Order: sequence, then structure tokens, then C-alpha cells
Amino acid sequence: MPGISGPPIQPDLNDVKYDAFLANERTLMDPQVVQIKKGGRVLLRIINSAVMTNFHIDLGDTEATLVAGDGQDMAPISGKRFPIAVAQRLDPLVQAPQS
Repeated sequence: MPGISGPPIQPDLNDVKYDAFLANERTLMDPQVVQIKKGGRVLLRIINSAVMTNFHIDLGDTEATLVAGDGQDMAPISGKRFPIAVAQRLDPLVQAPQS
């Protein structure tokens, strides 16, 4: 602010800057690739192990059916993007394309 002087503001202890978020110790530049059969189904278990950050799981053009949350079966919810809160687990079932 104009007219205010003093030492520069230091980041708060909770302000953490990461150079990458990891999934199974891999970055987007070095993803884990799993081979599946054409038209096969894959059940993913996604765990948000962050302490203070909520995320959105974005599957792009692929649609999935969310079948469980925090280890509890649920009425299936279809979609391509799912929010995931701190310490939450989601189990989306993904149908691979035939091509």
C-alpha cells in the first residue's frame, strides 16, 4: 500500500508452494501407465492425502461412475469431474473405450 513501509511480508507457515502434485509418486510429465483391454473396466481408488487442499478429479472426455466414497458403497453417480475433499476417498469405475 502506498505510504506504508517496513520489512517485506513473509509467507505464512501454511503458505506452501509445490513444484508438482504427485500421484503414486509420479508427475504429469512421467505418468504411471497401466495396460487394460479394450472395453475393459477399471476401478480407481483416489485418496486426497492433502492436509488443507480440496481437488477436482477431472477425467477429460472419459465418463466414470462413482460407486463408493470413503469406503462406503453409494448410489452410482456418473460424471467426468468429481470434487474430493481433504482426507476423502473416491472410487470411480471407468469403462475403457472399444478403440
